[in-house]
Amino acid sequence: MTLLPRTLLGRTILVLILTVALTEIATQMVFRYFVSDEFSRSIVRVGSNNITAIGLALRALPPAARADYAVQISESSGYQVVPGATLTLPADVGPADASRLQQLEQRLQERLSAKARVYVEGRRTPQRVWIRLPVDGGDWWVRFERTRFDRAFPMSAALLLASSLVLAVAVAWFTVRRINQPLRAIQENILRLSRGDEVVPTRAPEGPAEVSDLAEAVDRMAGALTQAGDERALLLAGVSHDLRTPLARLRLAVEMLAAESTQDREALVDDIEEIDRTIGQFLDFARDIKVHPNVEEDLANLLQDCAERARAHGCSVVTEFAGDLRMPMRRPALERLINNLVENARRYAGPHITLRACRTPEGLRLAVLDRGPGIPPDQATRLVQPFTRLDASRTGPAGAGLGLAIVDRIARNHQGRLQLLPRQGGGLEARVDFVLSRPSASPTMSDAA
Repeated sequence: MTLLPRTLLGRTILVLILTVALTEIATQMVFRYFVSDEFSRSIVRVGSNNITAIGLALRALPPAARADYAVQISESSGYQVVPGATLTLPADVGPADASRLQQLEQRLQERLSAKARVYVEGRRTPQRVWIRLPVDGGDWWVRFERTRFDRAFPMSAALLLASSLVLAVAVAWFTVRRINQPLRAIQENILRLSRGDEVVPTRAPEGPAEVSDLAEAVDRMAGALTQAGDERALLLAGVSHDLRTPLARLRLAVEMLAAESTQDREALVDDIEEIDRTIGQFLDFARDIKVHPNVEEDLANLLQDCAERARAHGCSVVTEFAGDLRMPMRRPALERLINNLVENARRYAGPHITLRACRTPEGLRLAVLDRGPGIPPDQATRLVQPFTRLDASRTGPAGAGLGLAIVDRIARNHQGRLQLLPRQGGGLEARVDFVLSRPSASPTMSDAA
């Protein structure tokens, strides 16, 4: 499990947020080390010099002249100087907090007297600072607004920093969104290509060069695969035509053999029919499924038709349906899927077959169940590949090994997934799960066999 966002947009925004935040922190540290600290020391130095000069002047003047000096300083410097005898300190006056004011107090104590004190009036806006200056004959006080000397971090600066972060996220969202649009189109084309659907040319002229090159490469690959598929279908169609004509003549010649060769004649006829079925499988595997329209129909009706056809060929088929089984389908292709699964079950497991269909939370489930020897779990995935058969089946009924490959291809074209699972009590369950775009609240059937 990872805490990183999974999308390109989320990761880009996260990187930008971290970059902007780290840049602002680094900028603040550099500014504080090279500018702010020196500026702060300069303010403390100038302020302590001014207040020290006031304190020294008050000490040097005779007591009678101190009041006039205090008036002159208050009018000219911005500092209000008042005698301690006339001052009534508010109840909320407290000691100075740590910052420049604390540094100011330390310098005044070093240069004037250890009794010099700095206080901050905390319940007034703007806050005022009071400085006690010990002078012979009575203390004097210097008062000024704190913002003149030491102000808090301004809200405007905080809003500016936050705005820069929001602006970076907005730019990232807009930029990555323009990149994601052609990437989504490329993803859709790859999915269409995997399903065998027609690929829509990707248009990404305004995107980055790398994305445009990728879209062009995907389009070229899709075109090459489509051309290869067309050529394959054309080749197999030609081969089947050229093979079936001499096969028909061969069968006619076999039928005309002498009566004393009945057993040999029947064996030859079976071989010819097997060759014809193999050619049919080749054609089914190469046939373009998209030639059939995709129409919403009832899967139950199709299953019932396939079951009746299987019964006509001597199979004992039980059907189990539940819920609304309507789904978009290419009926001839889906009919081949069901017939192939039924034929596999009949040939390798016997005539007793169960056809089951039901609703699932994601869509529909189709299953063909038998009581045969089953398939080893480690062989199930391999058997879906074309021209693949179990070693144990090579001495059994003949075949080209394309039946399950055809089923898997048709299933994927219908947003489905083929699974070969062991059946409870013995046998095999060939299950196809179809994912539908619309959910259904219809009841589902238990998976128990």
